[in-house]
Amino acid sequence: GNYDVGIVSGEYHLPAINNTKLSNDSIILVTSKKLIQTKQFPEKWDNLPVIFYQSSSSYSSLLADFIKKQNFHSRRMIHFNSLEAVKSSILHDVGIAAVTEDIVKNELADGSIVQFDSEKKPMKIQTFMVHLENKKNWESIQSLKNLLLNYYFPNNKIK
Repeated sequence: GNYDVGIVSGEYHLPAINNTKLSNDSIILVTSKKLIQTKQFPEKWDNLPVIFYQSSSSYSSLLADFIKKQNFHSRRMIHFNSLEAVKSSILHDVGIAAVTEDIVKNELADGSIVQFDSEKKPMKIQTFMVHLENKKNWESIQSLKNLLLNYYFPNNKIK
């Protein structure tokens, strides 16, 4: 089908396509506060499953790449096709997960979810609004761009 505008995760540069960067979020490793407090890190973590968001999106593919770099491939994996299910599983002490910081922003702030450091190189996921270059002046596209930048990504400090 034909689309006028899209929201995509990951690099997306093609001729005649205009893109606006909406976010640049770090992928982080997280678990529940309770698991951090009750397990001896890292010795006792090998038996915890990795909770993984799986979909046909580039966002999911980038998370999968991050998880591979963490050498989690030998661990038990629990797959969900919902980021809310991943977050809920973390909050219910099921295991560890790799997500972007924006997904668990509130839970990190209130301490219910805790980030722990990765020894591997950090990765980020960029999110863009994309549309055909020849439609960049359309009022509807400009309105959507303003809505996204001012409402959904108001603290958008592109790093």
